[in-house]
Amino acid sequence: MLALKHRLKKKKDFERTYKSGQTIKQDFLLFKISENNFENPRIGIVISKKTLAKAVARNLVKRRIRESVRHFLPQISKNVDIIITACNGATKDKSLKQIETLIQQAFIKAKIII
Repeated sequence: MLALKHRLKKKKDFERTYKSGQTIKQDFLLFKISENNFENPRIGIVISKKTLAKAVARNLVKRRIRESVRHFLPQISKNVDIIITACNGATKDKSLKQIETLIQQAFIKAKIII
């Protein structure tokens, strides 16, 4: 579970990040990254019903993404808002290790981890 200070929750923050954020696509994950004025990075995770119809599967993938991101939080060097959207191809069969690798590659590509 991510700490409250690391969660992106407000609609206006999501809209700002979607509008002005840098986009990175890694396999089935889409990242929108924009800078914020807070002292820590904030993460939002989005998985639509169209992508995964069953709530159990959506929640499982969200938990795996959240856990993967939690490992990289201490390494994030910038104050950024990150929205991670699971697109077609996301299934509950994706392992935690696969998701961690995709997230690490995206963060390196965006130059937000050391």
